Amino acid sequence: MFAPPPQPLPLPSRFSTPDEYITSLISFTQLPLFQTLCGGVHILDFFTRDPPEDIYTSILPPSWRGHFDQLPIEKILDTLMRDELSADEEGDEPRIPEDLKQFILDVRGHMLVREFRPRWAGSEEEVGRAGRLRKQRVRGEAAREEEEMLRGLTVGMKPKKMHEVENFARLLDHLLTPTHAPKPSTSISTKDAAPIPESTTPTSSSSPNPITHILDIGSGQGYLPRLLSSPPYSYSVVGIESKPANISGALSMDALASAREEKRLRKKLKALLYSGAEIEAEIGQWRNKKGMVQYVEKFITAGEDLGDVVAQIESPHREEVRALLTSLHSCGNLVHHALKSLVSVPKIQAVALVGCCYNLMTEKLTPPTFKPPFQTQQIPSTCSACEGCEHTSHSLLPPLRNPHPRLISTLPNPLTPHPHGFPLSHLLTSHSITLNITARMMACQAPQNWTPATSTAFFTRHFYRALLQRVFVDAGVVSKRGVTEAGEPVILGSLRPSAYVSWKAYVRAAVEKLGIQLDLGKLRRAVQGLAVNGYHALATTWSLMAFCAGVVESLIVIDRWVWLREHMVEEDGREGVWGDGLVVERCWVEAGFGYEFSPRNLVVVGVKKGVV
Repeated sequence: MFAPPPQPLPLPSRFSTPDEYITSLISFTQLPLFQTLCGGVHILDFFTRDPPEDIYTSILPPSWRGHFDQLPIEKILDTLMRDELSADEEGDEPRIPEDLKQFILDVRGHMLVREFRPRWAGSEEEVGRAGRLRKQRVRGEAAREEEEMLRGLTVGMKPKKMHEVENFARLLDHLLTPTHAPKPSTSISTKDAAPIPESTTPTSSSSPNPITHILDIGSGQGYLPRLLSSPPYSYSVVGIESKPANISGALSMDALASAREEKRLRKKLKALLYSGAEIEAEIGQWRNKKGMVQYVEKFITAGEDLGDVVAQIESPHREEVRALLTSLHSCGNLVHHALKSLVSVPKIQAVALVGCCYNLMTEKLTPPTFKPPFQTQQIPSTCSACEGCEHTSHSLLPPLRNPHPRLISTLPNPLTPHPHGFPLSHLLTSHSITLNITARMMACQAPQNWTPATSTAFFTRHFYRALLQRVFVDAGVVSKRGVTEAGEPVILGSLRPSAYVSWKAYVRAAVEKLGIQLDLGKLRRAVQGLAVNGYHALATTWSLMAFCAGVVESLIVIDRWVWLREHMVEEDGREGVWGDGLVVERCWVEAGFGYEFSPRNLVVVGVKKGVV
């Protein structure tokens, strides 16, 4: 049970140990150019200064700009993320400057490997099939039976969600199965066949310290609990959800899926000439195989809150609850709370967590930060937010842009540091590692999955919005700081699709929505010079930002893994840094599904001592 992969981290090839990688990662992410590209550029500021003080000219070396200016955007994306950068380049394309080549290789070399090679797949064929849709994966009579069952259980899911839920369920089952033996078949037995054996559930595990329940934090519409509680898994699952409407929807879909599966089984059994009594016996056996599903409404604000959830668990066998806490894309600080529950809630024995929405994480070392690092100022203070931190001051970025409303809702005071925010680990805290909201937002990108159509669409949206900001600055609507006289930013929000067919249509739609009176003809002409080369410059810069942000996501994941490692005793006898919180025995990170389907695919796993 909970057997780790060969290596605790999916390391880039240039590193052989986690410590070697983490040391280099911290050093690389402190480079001024990297920090500028990861948090130092806000798209609204792109055209508010004229050359040579504009952002494109200011942040990129002349040789880089000269090279990028010769290439179309698609080729720039290929250079950053796909092309082999050999030492001896051939062909008619411009030669890449050596310092740019080294920077690209360094960025690639500091990203955690995202390749999905599921450990529960035993052969190369199975590994290849795992990244495809279900119809390409199933084979044979038993597999067709499972396919029919899954069709009912995955009602309402799009292909992306199907891929996530099915593969994550397989990973959790792999972790919880002591021998990693396959689950019993779900196909209907013939009359002459032996009875279908009972599924191996957490409560019937041969382990001396079995996991009795799976807790799904942020369960939403109940997709994961519905699958995990059904054969062949049949686990007891508790969905934790803050929105009553989602719980109501999950219960309705559970009932619908169960009714559909029972109808399918009755039809199948009738076709096999089962008698009425035999059909009822088989249906009863199917019902007995199903695990229990329970939903608990709870808004999680700290790890201790999971203790309240555990206290509400209904256990039909009245056994002591020993829970695996999991999440499939938990927003913001929710993964932090889940990790901390491993220490603060005794009955939570292990965690397997996938995060997302890094922009909604809070910041532990500074107030919410929204502006470039070159505006950093040192403000002496006593660092009350940092546990065990010896620093007496931290770099504070002036919060000139207002926080996102959803971010504000997570903060007791939106202008002060938040103890549950990033960084979580003592290691990153001691190095004063910070990520402003722009860096965290960019870490949500997936540039390796961009297509020409999708990249052109959002490059155009960003370009028009940046030009509009320059229009507002020239017209006196906002200052160069991006705020009105009242100190508020101009928030445009989304526009109808027809607004993006041309710059003229965009400006007209924007000012109409905002209710601003402007001389559109005069102001449109004022930015014509910027429009000539501005699109290419903005698209190039945004591509660099998104490319580098893969390292930011790796830094966030590493922070969470290091926090777990800080709560364990190392193999050489060295203890972590958290004193009586040394409860973790194993921890690792692995890909839970395909990046091409779901880019936030890294699972952070931690297991307490005594869980076999």
